[in-house]
Amino acid sequence: EDELRLAAWIHHVTGDAQSGAAAAGKGSLQEALQTGEVLCDLINAIWPGKIVGISRGQGAQTLFKRVANITHFVQFCSSLQLSHSLFVPADLAEGRNFRQVIRCLCALAQQVPETWDGPRFQPAPEVRHSD
Repeated sequence: EDELRLAAWIHHVTGDAQSGAAAAGKGSLQEALQTGEVLCDLINAIWPGKIVGISRGQGAQTLFKRVANITHFVQFCSSLQLSHSLFVPADLAEGRNFRQVIRCLCALAQQVPETWDGPRFQPAPEVRHSD
């Protein structure tokens, strides 16, 4: 459920069509994020100018360029002291360990500055089970 909410949040912040499709259940968030372009755009939307040198389009399709884009994102997350939630860039670029990518994005969403007036990520409410 967090994956759909994250896809919607990323779409609302960046305008990325693939994230929007994933939020509507018509695509995969993992595929939408795999080149790292959207992750860099998410950072730059909230923290303008923090990531430069983003590979885009056909240039972002090689594994090397995908890993480079994703590494920019992970390095920025590291600068926010999110080390407990980081993931290995090659995992996302190669389609592995997506649960850790979701954890990292949820942690990042909690670090959005109060001064930012864009959309906020709303995690799923915790369901309490009575015994």
